[in-house]
Amino acid sequence: DPPAAIRSRASAGLDFEALSVEKSAGWGVAALGESGFARSASDLRVAGAEGPGAVYIDDVDQVRTLPTVQFAANAVNDVFVAAHLRTLRSDGTWRALGANARYRIRKSSRIMVEGPDAPRLVIAPGATLAFEEDAELDVGWSAPGALFADGGDDARRVVFTSAEGPEGPARWVGVLFGERTDTARSGTGGPSGATMRMRPIRARAACRSPPSGAEQPPAARTKRTASSSRP
Repeated sequence: DPPAAIRSRASAGLDFEALSVEKSAGWGVAALGESGFARSASDLRVAGAEGPGAVYIDDVDQVRTLPTVQFAANAVNDVFVAAHLRTLRSDGTWRALGANARYRIRKSSRIMVEGPDAPRLVIAPGATLAFEEDAELDVGWSAPGALFADGGDDARRVVFTSAEGPEGPARWVGVLFGERTDTARSGTGGPSGATMRMRPIRARAACRSPPSGAEQPPAARTKRTASSSRP
């Protein structure tokens, strides 16, 4: 288990109100296995954590349960998505974390948004998803799934980027849509059925086979590099 001041495997979710976790030698809070946060959990503050992030979450389906978090004087403000349980099975929203915080997706992980109930992942305006090397987000490959990411304007754009930062190498795979993407729930009726407004900061999609058992994409994936500065 990762070192953390609070580690939870509670199936009902970690429950608290106005909780402050301070001066942890590792993570502030770690939700392990299928654990997440209770619906009534509110007002989490993580301050002075010395580890590689402030919050650690194993199950991608539990990221949606994260309450509002205040970050203060941590070594790194990341919410680390370990994705040891990698399939998002339920509708959910990943909230914006603030200007100096982001979701960091673990190296070589493949987050899957799909299932019999066609789950939809909503990325809230202003949220940043930073992918480590060879990490990716796959939507609608083996089963229906949907993604909605619309920042609305330049000031609150959703950002998908490399975890290495603007000056580091771009080694993440990309956001990949399969033929079973639920386009009716992925956007607002544009030509592709999806609305995605984000800053392409040193994004690169590398060659990668689709998820095991899924259909091949209509065209071969090729390496491409897109580089631009922030607006």
